[in-house]
Amino acid sequence: MAPGRMRRDAKKSKDSLATFREYMSLERRRANGLSPDELVRWTDLRKRLDRDFGDLEAPGGVQRRATPRIPTSLEVRFENLGQLGSVLMSNMSRGGIFVSTESPPAIGTELKLRIKVVAPPREIVLCGEVASWHVGPHFEVGKRGMGIRFKDLSAADQGIVDELYDKQVERHLRGN
Repeated sequence: MAPGRMRRDAKKSKDSLATFREYMSLERRRANGLSPDELVRWTDLRKRLDRDFGDLEAPGGVQRRATPRIPTSLEVRFENLGQLGSVLMSNMSRGGIFVSTESPPAIGTELKLRIKVVAPPREIVLCGEVASWHVGPHFEVGKRGMGIRFKDLSAADQGIVDELYDKQVERHLRGN
């Protein structure tokens, strides 16, 4: 790759990371209310992230999630579904994950997830429920797997998810 292009790609990655961090700061405060200027800024940042990551809105402009899905490949096990064994999470948002599997349980099935994090080494245990079947990233119909929405997260659990999500975004934007 040419040095000029490498510098442009690094700058774009740095700009995207800064945009993401500013957006997440506003997103976390949005539930308690943003000023009119902050709301305009939040909307602008959301549009930029939608261009960079896609997938914040379903076809027709319906909002699907507050944060984009980020590609990842973390191992997930299900305590109450031993038959699935370990599967790979192919993406995550602050509200849930998508895992590839040939035989997902019924929509609405409650799950206890164990997510294996490599650095620092640990296992995160969360509750979720099957929210969709075979609709993968970017609304790819037929992609084998299931969307899992996190459920009944405590403030501490949401903080853990947010931290994991932020690290996955940084890894993705840096190209690691």
